[in-house]
Amino acid sequence: MDMASPDALRDACLGAAGGPIDVIVDLLWGTSAVAALQAAAPGGRLVQVGSLAARTAAVPAIEMRAKQLSISGLSCFLTPVEVRAPAYTRLVQHASAGQLIVDVECLPLEQVAEAWERQGRAAHCKLVITPTGGF
Repeated sequence: MDMASPDALRDACLGAAGGPIDVIVDLLWGTSAVAALQAAAPGGRLVQVGSLAARTAAVPAIEMRAKQLSISGLSCFLTPVEVRAPAYTRLVQHASAGQLIVDVECLPLEQVAEAWERQGRAAHCKLVITPTGGF
């Protein structure tokens, strides 16, 4: 299967999620974002936070309207630098002093439903989904 094709990516997203997707957090953009939108449930939302794969995406208008999808961007760039700089400095100081400890458990993409359920029960660790199957 050609994982670079939008159809293959869409099918992989649907298979991994066990059906249409309600919320997509996109760090890649490009073809993968288009495929994720095609795998979205009606009323689905895509939160765009990065462009690691591409700077542009050819999002089909009919897909957006037919499913009433929404795309929103998330960035800290609108926060003034005089607010961001001291916060980042404090974060780095805490991290370098070993004061930031995050309990992390990695789960394969196939266990996303379990991770979602566990995180919803206020899990005491961060559950990280790792891609598998050719991604």
